[in-house]
Amino acid sequence: MWDGSLYGKLEASAVLMACVTLCNAQGILDMTPEAISGRTGWPVEFVRKGISELEQPDPRSRTPDDDGRRLAKLDEHRDWGWLIVNYEKYRSLYDPDVVKSQTRERVRRHRERRNAVKRDVTDGNASKRQALSIKHEEGKSDVTLIPGLDSESWNQWFTYRAATKKPIKPPSIPAAMRELAKFGEMQAEVVQHSIANSYQGLFAPKPNGKAVSKWE
Repeated sequence: MWDGSLYGKLEASAVLMACVTLCNAQGILDMTPEAISGRTGWPVEFVRKGISELEQPDPRSRTPDDDGRRLAKLDEHRDWGWLIVNYEKYRSLYDPDVVKSQTRERVRRHRERRNAVKRDVTDGNASKRQALSIKHEEGKSDVTLIPGLDSESWNQWFTYRAATKKPIKPPSIPAAMRELAKFGEMQAEVVQHSIANSYQGLFAPKPNGKAVSKWE
């Protein structure tokens, strides 16, 4: 998505990432540009420009479906609502090895949580046993997921940083985790917003398009 014919087209790349995130399981995005703007915090002009570029034919696209268009209108009589032409492709861009690794980690964390509950019932110390273990390939070191951290959002952010050749180094991981956990229920939205804008730090989207916090 980042290295193909959309390379260098900020609005199109960012809006496409947002569309893949906001659409339903069939790749249908039944939202107006204003609604997308509200959900992402980007100016509506930014969103409209990205959509306009994604609706255009692209002979350089890797997939020639619909002449290389990324978005196709659901209805001709309205100017909003789209089908993401290659939705299944975008959803399957994860490295199979990464997916397998994440599945193994989810199973392992589930077992650890189950065992932690058993131990807490025994010793009455549940409040001190909230942390989960996870092993990252980067650095080959064991770290602890802090309480309140959304593990799926953290895994997505950690993988993205590694893929951009700017991995989070082991000594910086605890600080990065604490910064992400501060966003509470917005962790997934913050990660998606930061990735869509190619940020190397965590930024929270705002209705005025400005970020309020970051971690470098």
